Amino acid sequence: RWFGTMKKTIENQAELIEGVRTLQSLCDGKLHLDLAPLRLAEVVARTEDFYEHKLKAKQIKLVKEVADDVWVMAERVTMVNCVLGNLFSNAIKFSFPRSTIKLTASVHAETVELCIDDRGLGVSSDRLAEIFSSRRATSTMGTEGERGTGYGMPIVKLMVEKYGGSIRIESKVFEPADDHHGTAVTITLKRSPAFGQDREVRDGAQLS
Repeated sequence: RWFGTMKKTIENQAELIEGVRTLQSLCDGKLHLDLAPLRLAEVVARTEDFYEHKLKAKQIKLVKEVADDVWVMAERVTMVNCVLGNLFSNAIKFSFPRSTIKLTASVHAETVELCIDDRGLGVSSDRLAEIFSSRRATSTMGTEGERGTGYGMPIVKLMVEKYGGSIRIESKVFEPADDHHGTAVTITLKRSPAFGQDREVRDGAQLS
């Protein structure tokens, strides 16, 4: 079991390094993303593996409602590390211990909406207005003093738009007497041509 965990960690770290290189190349205009059909449940599970220890440390329950046959158009390395990685990290950071994070996928005619919904601290309207700005760090401390760079959400927005998608955020700041608080981040991605087809398509590979 430990060797298996170590293997996953090494693989994820290698992908993270590649993700950083990819992001830098994109920002420099040196790289064009090759979008391909990705099975959403697989990339979500991959990201969950990477953040499993953080979920366990705060005793957070992750509830997933993502069908196995949902496919989207994206780029695998940046999807796992830059997009889902930042969304998972933020949701865990701002969630209270022993709370729940819900992840759901809604399929539409040409798009798929993936929502990560937590019941954490929430985001103020002032901070929400600046959350996608890369010129001003908007990071705040998490429920257990976790720190961040404040540049995660600008990266998420950049990558999702590179995929031809969009992102929106709804949030309500925590108040002790109110149970309705937290943040819901929804990314809309193009539905992959592989969706609903019976032929096998490998994640990260173009359709033949």
